[in-house]
Amino acid sequence: MKAAKVVNRPIPARLWKRAVAYGIDVFALNFVLLLPLHQILPTISLQQFSWNLFAAVDRSLILLTTFIAILTLGYWVALEWKLHQSLGKMFMKLYVIGQPYTFQQILLRNLTKPFSLLFLIDVLYLLFKGGHQRLFEVFSNTQVVEFTWSIR
Repeated sequence: MKAAKVVNRPIPARLWKRAVAYGIDVFALNFVLLLPLHQILPTISLQQFSWNLFAAVDRSLILLTTFIAILTLGYWVALEWKLHQSLGKMFMKLYVIGQPYTFQQILLRNLTKPFSLLFLIDVLYLLFKGGHQRLFEVFSNTQVVEFTWSIR
């Protein structure tokens, strides 16, 4: 007779846990990045805005938003590369796994996060596909998991 063995195995993370983890991460990023920059962010009034998108946007705003996008991407890439978790994932006990687990995979899976429209498309893929991976997680061969105990 074979003895039962208790194992801790990964299962795909539940969607609600992923959403809460993302919310925590966005809150942390806004608190750390945007709160200090609030005083220097220029405001664009509707009267200034025209059909030419760049007529109302000066170069300093473009530079600032590019800087924020790079820092935002760096947040997720650095934490997931070194710890397999962002702050939100730590709180929700979620992990990023991949076979193999390379820096390029982590960069690819997070490329959409600084860009709202691209991230929306990424998440819509997860919702309509019915799986457990965003589109760029499929491309990068990574997955967000939680661990559960089972008896084998």
